[in-house]
Amino acid sequence: MLYRQARVFGFLPLLITSVAAIGQDEILLLPSSLHLDGKETQHAVLAERFSSDEAVGIADVQLTSDNPDVVRIDGMTIRSVGNGETVVRVAGSTNAAAAIQVKVTGADQPF
Repeated sequence: MLYRQARVFGFLPLLITSVAAIGQDEILLLPSSLHLDGKETQHAVLAERFSSDEAVGIADVQLTSDNPDVVRIDGMTIRSVGNGETVVRVAGSTNAAAAIQVKVTGADQPF
């Protein structure tokens, strides 16, 4: 397992673990998995660009949800819509690191 440190928003160090090395000019979405509890719960996402296994800055990307009945995307924010699981990914990417596993529970509860 490889360990690398990325800079989140340019100043907060974050330890990332991965099974395979990130290739040249690839994008990593953070966090890699997410659990949202409740309707309209939200979480911001960071897209970090890597070049030769080194973080080089924030990537300007568009996110998409495999199941818009579970979450909707507003820019770089994921918002819960309904219970279930889905994958949020960088539009047009086949890179597994450019995807987030998302689980939503409690969306049917009033509070």
